[in-house]
Amino acid sequence: MSKMFQVYGIGQALIPVLPPPLPFQSAPTSNQTNYEIGQLVYTPALAPTAFYLYGGAGNWIQFASNSGDIIAINGTANQVTVSTIAGVATISLPTAITTPGSLTATTSLTAGTTVTAGTTVTAGTGLIATTGGVTATTGDVTATAGNLVATVGNLNLNGAASKININAATPSSASVGVSGSMSSTPGTVTVTSSAVTTSSNILFSRKTTGGTPGQVSITAQSAGSFTLTSTGNETSSFNYLIIN
Repeated sequence: MSKMFQVYGIGQALIPVLPPPLPFQSAPTSNQTNYEIGQLVYTPALAPTAFYLYGGAGNWIQFASNSGDIIAINGTANQVTVSTIAGVATISLPTAITTPGSLTATTSLTAGTTVTAGTTVTAGTGLIATTGGVTATTGDVTATAGNLVATVGNLNLNGAASKININAATPSSASVGVSGSMSSTPGTVTVTSSAVTTSSNILFSRKTTGGTPGQVSITAQSAGSFTLTSTGNETSSFNYLIIN
């Protein structure tokens, strides 16, 4: 136990002071109560690594350890924000969060506007874009075991190099595009594409109508090209889809 020391002041009567820090063999417990409030103790006795301050009613407050006391709480740019008011540190997330590694949501991840991933977004069950859509700037949107379904929207493939890859091992296994205009006597047009084989399934439809439309069929198909021929003298253009 430790009580106040009575010491003489300069030009005054005895004044009470706390004894110096006391060595403990082990950390104090709530049963050790016979100490003055403010008493400082340390453990272990010969090589102190922890310090405790007595707050009364068996309450010992550890305020330093061998790993060092906490001097400041700092945030990390775009990850964690820390604000301190009246000695209270409040830790919060910034409006724009950048994670140094992966971000895993065990249930759902909801973004009001945009989710941007440097490499990959992986959804254990589903990836839903309510309004904005899903955009792959350079990579792919891949449905490994499921389907790519457009319930109300469209699957838009723009540009001559656009294609649907039915088999990832053969990137040119499917191709989609717009043929040139037919000549008018009679209406014919030849489409050249590396996706075409002699056994390709080719779907086509008119994109624009010109001249005198007739019945259109594939009159020639070989490795690298196919020909559409109309029974009418038309100058229509056609959309086509090549599936292997």
